[in-house]
Amino acid sequence: MLASFARAALWVMAIDLLFYWLHGAPALSAPAVELSLIPFIGGIVFGMGAAVNKGCAFATLNRLGSGDLAMLATLLAFVAGSLLLAISPALPFENAVAQKTSIAMERQDVTLVLTLLLWGWCLWQLFRLWRSRPTQVRLPKLVLRERYRLTFAAALIGISSGILFALHGDWFYTSTLKSVAGNMAGLSSTPHLLSILVFAAILGGIFLSAWQRHAFKLSLPGPLVLLRHTAGGAMMALGAYMIPGGNDAIILQSLPLLLPHAALAFAGILLGIFLVILAMKLFRQEIKPLDCSGDICWED
Repeated sequence: MLASFARAALWVMAIDLLFYWLHGAPALSAPAVELSLIPFIGGIVFGMGAAVNKGCAFATLNRLGSGDLAMLATLLAFVAGSLLLAISPALPFENAVAQKTSIAMERQDVTLVLTLLLWGWCLWQLFRLWRSRPTQVRLPKLVLRERYRLTFAAALIGISSGILFALHGDWFYTSTLKSVAGNMAGLSSTPHLLSILVFAAILGGIFLSAWQRHAFKLSLPGPLVLLRHTAGGAMMALGAYMIPGGNDAIILQSLPLLLPHAALAFAGILLGIFLVILAMKLFRQEIKPLDCSGDICWED
């Protein structure tokens, strides 16, 4: 699973570098902070919130689109938390956020070598995927199958994310929700219509996938479940404020641009998830195992 995140980030980097050359070499940029403990601690808080929520930025939308209405509490808490942080006075963990360009695009000779290496890897990945496909299954059935291989899913996510980022910039729904909170506080303009449409498209795609796989199941949460997701969403909002961005932006934007703070933030996210899982084990809470052998993930 962790390797799949790395593959997706490499695909994003390859697509971004391709657009870099096609558009006359304009350097791509993304929100970043200076190297300090703040993005690392923010990552821990975000990771703990995701574990409490039982879903990170990716899984929250996935479960909502599959009918789990408890995730509405997560999104509402994320907006509310972002709103409170936006209207709060200067906080001790606040860090100056600035747009920074990729260090991979500072020298064109280095950029060219990196582009060639990455696209060599991409073509090798595509060749392996095509060669290892089940030849007895027709292409439409491969596209509509219940589960994708991790390598194929990482390629699809990375390619689409790279195109969205190169064409639109910061398209991630966590950023859109933060913009909504900033607009409510009167500190920023209304989120761009395209950002809202992308958010709706992602959620719609998840719903269509769940419906096609007969996996859509409407689930109404109880009070304790709502409380847990509200707490998780609020913690994710605080962590995203400190990083900045959620794990979606870190994996599919900041890491592909090789922004130094992203590695610290991602390490913090993993540590935060680990700490909550460790606490759950100590208190003998049920943890569903996930088997990702054979390039496909199955929940026991």
